[in-house]
Amino acid sequence: KIFYKLIMHIELIKNINDIPLDKQSWNKLVKNNITDTVFQTYEWFQCWWRNYGDNHKLAFLIARENSVIIGFAPLMIHQDRFGRKILRFVGDLNADYCDFVVHGNRLKVINAFLSFLYTDKVNWTSIKLLNIPAHSTTKACLQTICDKNKYYILLKKPIVTPTLIIKNRKSSALKKIRKYSVNRHLNKLKKQGNVNFRNIHNNNEILHHINQFFEQHIKRYELKGMQSLFVDKINRNFYIDLINELNGTDWLLFSTLELDDKSIAYHFGFNYNNKIIWYKPAFDTNYKSLSPGTVMLIKLIEYSIESNQTELDFTIGDEAFKDRFSNRVRFNQNLVIYKSGIKLFTCNLAQYFGCIFNKALTLYKS
Repeated sequence: KIFYKLIMHIELIKNINDIPLDKQSWNKLVKNNITDTVFQTYEWFQCWWRNYGDNHKLAFLIARENSVIIGFAPLMIHQDRFGRKILRFVGDLNADYCDFVVHGNRLKVINAFLSFLYTDKVNWTSIKLLNIPAHSTTKACLQTICDKNKYYILLKKPIVTPTLIIKNRKSSALKKIRKYSVNRHLNKLKKQGNVNFRNIHNNNEILHHINQFFEQHIKRYELKGMQSLFVDKINRNFYIDLINELNGTDWLLFSTLELDDKSIAYHFGFNYNNKIIWYKPAFDTNYKSLSPGTVMLIKLIEYSIESNQTELDFTIGDEAFKDRFSNRVRFNQNLVIYKSGIKLFTCNLAQYFGCIFNKALTLYKS
């Protein structure tokens, strides 16, 4: 018998064109990963980096075992205003779910990633990893590795990700939108004219509607006294680029709610792995009194049930409407790994006094 020793090798990629993975091999690894969402795909990564990459430095890690790629860490270096170099997941502020992509022994590969990062080949101050789904073993792996190697890790407060589970729970999901308090919004809108919900699949038609979607979102946020992300041309370009990048995948779910052929609400989301992902809604503020946003959500839930989706994932955020229409709450994990123990100590101290202050403020208000 001949036994082969598996040799782990980590490679640092600083230029996106040097990543040794094409679309097929990349997405195959994602399909075998514990976290498999549209935000891990080749298409999302390429699109995000084209639009935002100039403001960051790529620090993409490839894991090979006997020359075979078994995983990657989609990392970038972000330099903050104090000059600190922070390692983050690429696109973490736009992606609701982030993670390492690993096929094989997850603990072993993540340990190899971290061991490499603790060499002098990458210059960083901290590693800030956001939006790791709680079902992923990544957090547990990182805790184990950090405890063993005396690395400085700080766990942040989990972020809620409400979800409407549909698989094996269709009747209870239907009850969410069959209540009078919910349906009255639809009935009120129907009195104004013909109401129609549809998903637009044609790429050219989506692009025809996209500027109206942006405008609705901008005006909606103005009404709240806030600034929409679509005021920034870079963000608008990213969404347009994403429409083109996902063309032919069936992952983009662009929906419109029409009143007498006029689009009064939109939703820019995804349909991936038979799951609907709630991402960016917008509606015409001229119809605010008719609750077009709520009606859009009702119709999207109806579509999810009728098309046998397993769930409608409302993603990060604890908005009231999510609580109203969800039937399960999951969590995302956020954590920071520091090179310096002093930095960890000061952050722990700030977090401790922050909790005391918040409790005192709550008691004062009550």
